[in-house]
This record gives sequence, C-alpha cells and structure tokens, in this order.
Amino acid sequence: MDSLVDSGATGVALRESDAASIGIHPAYRGHTTRSLTAGGIVRVAPVPLAQVEVGHIVVHNVVAAAFPDSTLLQNLLGMSFPSRIRWQQQNGRLVLEQ
Repeated sequence: MDSLVDSGATGVALRESDAASIGIHPAYRGHTTRSLTAGGIVRVAPVPLAQVEVGHIVVHNVVAAAFPDSTLLQNLLGMSFPSRIRWQQQNGRLVLEQ
C-alpha cells in the first residue's frame, strides 16, 4: 500500500480502510490512544505490525496506529520504520538500506 515517509511522525500511521485491507479491524473501543496531528488531537487504535516491507527491506515488530480515514489523507511511514534501517537522501531521492 502506498505510504509517505514522514520523519515528523513517531510511528506508522494507517488509514482505517487500508488497515482493513490487510486484515486489521480496530473497533471504536480500540481507539485508546490520542495522537497530535496537524489537524489537532485524534483518537487512534494502536495496531502493532508484525512486519513492514518496503521493496526488499523487512522490519519486524513495527509500532503503528490506525487513524480514522477522515483524519488522514494517506498512510504515513513514520520513524518506527526508518529509524531501524540505514537511510539517506541522495540526489533528491530517499535511499533505504537494511
């Protein structure tokens, strides 16, 4: 699923509809955490991910949360993923290495 790398985000942020497409269905009572976003404070559901794959790079046990679709335009690949690999900006491109 498409995601935007967001170095200002602590964890991976998934739209609820995209989380549902990979089998994660947090009920409203699962929205136990609050997240400060550009649009204000939002209730989110913690959804730890067993693994996140980007190309050939695989990171296990990634911190993530499901956000209501109305509060998130696209999924964000926050620092709980890239902080565990090597990455750098090179000629205007983000280069990831495991």
